Amino acid sequence: MPKAAAIALAGPISSGKSSVAALIGAEIDAPVVSFGSLIRSEQPEGATRERLQEAGSQMLDRLGPPGLRDAALQACGVDPAEIPVIWEGIRHRSVLEAVADLYAPKRVLLFMLAPPEQDRRRRASAEAGSEQRLARWEEHETESLGDLAVLAELRITAPTPQAATEQILAHLAN
Repeated sequence: MPKAAAIALAGPISSGKSSVAALIGAEIDAPVVSFGSLIRSEQPEGATRERLQEAGSQMLDRLGPPGLRDAALQACGVDPAEIPVIWEGIRHRSVLEAVADLYAPKRVLLFMLAPPEQDRRRRASAEAGSEQRLARWEEHETESLGDLAVLAELRITAPTPQAATEQILAHLAN
């Protein structure tokens, strides 16, 4: 992956971030650092998304962006010197900047996953169990991606994680 030291993935609920991270990681033999894995590791098994969202917000407030970045590396067992790395679940510009600081002057490429809304919504609704619950999830501050979309190297609109992975790998090859 000559273009960057790391790939970062962002996107709304059920956009395929975890699946795409795993596929890219396997394809380029890179470890995946998942903020969701970090947060789940510190919560009781079976914790609700609402609880995980709140825990993530509290963890970011408590640790700050560099601390959250370092905790995610540790939780995922990834050496910070290892390159390339896939960062899955970027939610805040400040966290993206902390990840970029880790690799400076090498680049971190952010990809925004934005599958067709009807496909994403169908997957998210199935996970939530109701439209009302999904609406609460999506309204949580953790799900606000802020200005990450404008910082993205590329917006990936592929309908499946496999197709999204192919687009990202093709972009990296150019």
